[in-house]
Amino acid sequence: CLSFDNLVLAAANIAALARFRERDDFGPLAVAFKRVCNIVKDGVDTPVAAELFEDPAEAALYQALRQVAGEVERAVGNGNYLAALTEIATLKQGVDLFFEKVMVMAEDERVRANRLALLTGIARLFARIADFSRLSP
Repeated sequence: CLSFDNLVLAAANIAALARFRERDDFGPLAVAFKRVCNIVKDGVDTPVAAELFEDPAEAALYQALRQVAGEVERAVGNGNYLAALTEIATLKQGVDLFFEKVMVMAEDERVRANRLALLTGIARLFARIADFSRLSP
């Protein structure tokens, strides 16, 4: 059911996205986040298992995700979508390093599923604000 509050929040979200798209780094951010979303189209519903990480880039991205997720939830809860987007943007460097250092589709099925679970967590965090797979730079 749509309420006035929902419409106000939707308008705030749209305004934040419009401002965020004006950033010089929006293009590279959108590309990195689309890559995540494309890899995990359907998502994985298994929890991330830190003990399966084989590369420091995996652990670093997971740690960053856990920290940023709390900040994003706080910002969204306060209706501050621009702050949430700014927090999400801090994951870009970790996402880039992850893709540079890690082969997502590892031969070991457990490692592959764990990497997909990590990327699913990131994609779901993005989805709290917008469908980044549909945003073009």
